[in-house]
Amino acid sequence: MRDDNDPRRLDKVLEVRRWKEQSEIQALVTAQEAVTEAEATLARLREEWRELRNGMNAASAAVVGQLQALSLMMEQLELGIELADRARSAAAHRVTEQTGSYLEAHAERRAVEKVQERRIERAELARKGRERKREDEIAVDRFWRGEGMSPRGDTE
Repeated sequence: MRDDNDPRRLDKVLEVRRWKEQSEIQALVTAQEAVTEAEATLARLREEWRELRNGMNAASAAVVGQLQALSLMMEQLELGIELADRARSAAAHRVTEQTGSYLEAHAERRAVEKVQERRIERAELARKGRERKREDEIAVDRFWRGEGMSPRGDTE
């Protein structure tokens, strides 16, 4: 006979939910690492741009060709900064999405755990009820035997 309230029936579902939650955690960590890396790249490019700008200010009286080369380098760095900022924004957006996915997976796992906990409690109550009934039957049987009476109420 199959018991739909058997807590063990949820073991596989719970295992899948736990695996999904762990997978979402891994994806979230990866997304957070991408944000950290993008922020570091952006900071490095901004620092290079500041250094180059300071170099241009110091070389204001230098040769026009050098200034043009520095200007071209600054434009390239500005483009790199813009791309790095977009990458950082995309990575931050991914972290937000992944956090939502993780929270959803966590809630799904907790829901299955709660159902399983309730089933375990019901199974334990049912087991205790059966045990109590069995003990009562034994006590009644002993009572009848101890009083010299049969379970049917006849005297011996």
